[in-house]
Amino acid sequence: MVVTAEPLIRRDPVAEAAIADEAITGRLACDPARPWPLPPVGIGAWQARLPACAARLMRTALAAGLGPLVPDLLNVRLCRPIFHARLELAELLVRRPDGRFATLLLGMLPDRLGHVDGTSRVVHALNAADPPLLDGPEQAMDYLRWFCAVVCGDHGGFLVVERLTDLPFTAVTPALGDRLAQVLKPLTVHGRTAGGDWMIAGCLLHAAALYQVEMRVGPDGLVEMLDDCIALDNLPCRRPGIRRGYRVADVAD
Repeated sequence: MVVTAEPLIRRDPVAEAAIADEAITGRLACDPARPWPLPPVGIGAWQARLPACAARLMRTALAAGLGPLVPDLLNVRLCRPIFHARLELAELLVRRPDGRFATLLLGMLPDRLGHVDGTSRVVHALNAADPPLLDGPEQAMDYLRWFCAVVCGDHGGFLVVERLTDLPFTAVTPALGDRLAQVLKPLTVHGRTAGGDWMIAGCLLHAAALYQVEMRVGPDGLVEMLDDCIALDNLPCRRPGIRRGYRVADVAD
């Protein structure tokens, strides 16, 4: 894993443009037919942009010192989230040095770059550089989906689950499906405080447990868990998250 002293890396357009074609050609193994190992973070429309963006993003990654994490680039998808004005998210499908497939998630501003590595420091640094737009409930809920998916613990991310298809299950019996149908519900905004905090209820999957939660999203992007209770435990599911710098389908692998 590449660890930088600062959470954001200053982008240098001159350095990016100066990277020779020969330096990136051997790393571009474009394969749009290759399945993604996990779906994108559920924050709106992601666009597949291969091969148009592959060379540009490879230059960006190399100039930022992230080359060791991108030995081969197979596919790219991009998203401009509704909760930021300038932020562009890029997810790179790569073949890791060990030969397995995973993704690398980048938060890109015109002048800075953050490698979303599973820690909160990168998310908060992006918020400081490009203050989040949380004026409406849809923006607040999308931001919460993003934050929970990319700020990870030892057992993976905190996946917002609103429907059965959101769950990364390895198997589902009819009985379990019936129990889940009774528990799952969409994110719901209960109100907004005078200070601009959004109060949101919903369900989170972490490790093998499904929680019913009450959360607060501040206008600066700070997220606080106000209440949680386990609705279902010991679920037969994978644990998506970010491990050793890569976004993976199961952090236990």
